[in-house]
Amino acid sequence: FLDNYNKANVSEDIKHLYLAEVYFFKAWDYFEKVKLFGDVPWINKELNIDSEELYGPRTPRAVVMDSVIQILDKAIEWLPTKGKEQNGRINKNAALHLKARIGLHEGTFRKYHKIADGEKFLRYAADACEKIMSAGYSIYKYPGVSDPYNKMFAQYSYADNPEIILWRQYSADLSLGAAFSRYFAQNLRHQSGISRNLVDEYLCADGLPISVSPLYSETDRGLITKEFANRDPRLSQTVAQYGTYQNVSDVMGSNNAPKPNIPGLSGNKCPTGYRMAKWFLNDPADWARVANGMQATPVFRYAETLLIYAEAKAELGECDQTVLDNTVNKVRDRVNMPHLLINALPGDPELDAAYQQYCDYAPSSLLREIRRERRIEMAAEDVRWDDLMRWKAGGFLNIPVLGMKFVQSEYPTLKPGQGIFLNEEGYIEPYQKTLPGRNRIFNERQYYFPIPLEDLLLDPALKQNPGWPEKQYASHI
Repeated sequence: FLDNYNKANVSEDIKHLYLAEVYFFKAWDYFEKVKLFGDVPWINKELNIDSEELYGPRTPRAVVMDSVIQILDKAIEWLPTKGKEQNGRINKNAALHLKARIGLHEGTFRKYHKIADGEKFLRYAADACEKIMSAGYSIYKYPGVSDPYNKMFAQYSYADNPEIILWRQYSADLSLGAAFSRYFAQNLRHQSGISRNLVDEYLCADGLPISVSPLYSETDRGLITKEFANRDPRLSQTVAQYGTYQNVSDVMGSNNAPKPNIPGLSGNKCPTGYRMAKWFLNDPADWARVANGMQATPVFRYAETLLIYAEAKAELGECDQTVLDNTVNKVRDRVNMPHLLINALPGDPELDAAYQQYCDYAPSSLLREIRRERRIEMAAEDVRWDDLMRWKAGGFLNIPVLGMKFVQSEYPTLKPGQGIFLNEEGYIEPYQKTLPGRNRIFNERQYYFPIPLEDLLLDPALKQNPGWPEKQYASHI
């Protein structure tokens, strides 16, 4: 497209509109590549089978990311303003949000991995957020419901939602649907569950961590019937407690009543006992559409914009109470959680100790709480891995993966060690018999993915990322 768009017999404005969209997606695509591999070849012309670039080296990360920002700025310049875009197409604010996301990731990755020019990208993030924050978006609270956070993710349309910057619509009539509604949260064929570690990070209703709040009883930890009490409402709207977020009919076999279907039982199981409630769309009509479901997908949310801004300003040393009130506290207001106060930041010896043990550093109390807010608000929205990588906090993946506490009286037919495995404290331990050492092991090399060996064979100039094998050995060759 980039080599040929000028041949079109249309006005410059139309050319620029399509060019902006192509630049937007090229920038996003390269951002994803850099997150995985670091240095990648930057291609800025159409290639042929004899092009030298096919066998060239990787372009330094700094050059690639500067190029990404350059084309993204062009996209921002030429894309239409909010409300002027064609139905289903992107506008200027979508590109600004992408720039903010890229700026935060690249800025913090460079800071914690000791790469130069991280502050420049944090400035990009903050500046892009400020433009979006003046564009009329707001945190939306669905009226007349007891679970407004949960309802945010169980919709067929976001056309009039002031929080959604970019979303994806599906259509059963046009066979352009998704199987998400049926298979993700309803019948648990994916057999996944929320971890104990995430559950523990939710604050109590007084705004304090469980390690210091008088509202939390340590004896209730892991007891799903008790530990949800007096907690951030987003916990019970993200994780299904006994008898909640169950199907209106049992045709899918995934009811969460009267208790979770855990390992050792038959059927579709939740390996930790903490079944996902977020994204649960309680509509059998959508489940029956199978692969033509119409549950909509929010792609960019204003809540993320605000959290990007708060973190970027904190990393720049510019986060004061006004910033918190315009970001974190607006997000918390949806569920009536206490505000985060710059002069009364809570302590959390448990989380601080985890940072020291698994990451060799502890962030400031302010950064710790902004990171916590991001984890809670953005849970199950595909950001956690990227966050751990850019914070150089991959060691958190070495924290033992646990589920809820097993109570024998609630499952009289189950015997620990026969299909369900527990740790020494009685928590479900899903990986006990499937992973060496009973747990995941994160290696420093995993901050980058390996260059596929096939590509190294075709183009030795690419060079492998540190710690990964450079050659493929096979006994049959």
